[in-house]
Amino acid sequence: MGNIIWQVFFPYGGFTLEKTNHELMHDRKDRYEIICGVVIAFLAAILAISNLISDRFSGNMMIAENEKASAYSWYTSKSIKQTLVEGQYAIIESLLAAGSVLPEQEESLRSILSDFQAKIEKYNNEKTEILEGSDVVGEENWAQDVDGEMGKIVGAQEWEQTVNRLNHVGDFFDLSALFLEIGLVLGAISLVIDQFFVKKIFFAGMSILGLAGFIIAMAGVYQGFQA
Repeated sequence: MGNIIWQVFFPYGGFTLEKTNHELMHDRKDRYEIICGVVIAFLAAILAISNLISDRFSGNMMIAENEKASAYSWYTSKSIKQTLVEGQYAIIESLLAAGSVLPEQEESLRSILSDFQAKIEKYNNEKTEILEGSDVVGEENWAQDVDGEMGKIVGAQEWEQTVNRLNHVGDFFDLSALFLEIGLVLGAISLVIDQFFVKKIFFAGMSILGLAGFIIAMAGVYQGFQA
């Protein structure tokens, strides 16, 4: 009778230490997979946000590149105009020096030389402002307006500095993405490995690289808003 009752309540031979250990290992594996999955999802979210912010700064860098190219083209245009005026100035000056001008024309030509000299100085000032920027040259040296307003020019060199800073910011995000992606790979590998000790090693590697990637991304954000 007792044997029958035992078989009814414990048809699989009762609870053994081996079965308990197996259940504990299974529970530990389940907990690990949940924790590792959450960490992987968190790192993937950081990577997505990091890429989004990086794209924004990349767009700003492209705008700065275009503005820099436009400013240097403007500077070149002013240089060409100045060269033409300097050439005309040199011709008239040579004619006057050689005495090849009629006396009654000399005064008129000297007046033209004076106008040319003023234009050359104006082009020099405009070029300096276009190259360095209104804030750098100071209000007393403003020579070029933008839509009728003075002191609004961001210099070609200033745009170049902005491009260099944003390019440096891009390096931060590239390194951050590298660490985060490698961390995600380590996390994925840890989920398919059976040995729990090895799982922990890969999990630690994922956590360290993920944290490093997050810190570098935050440094990139800070540098980006300083650019």
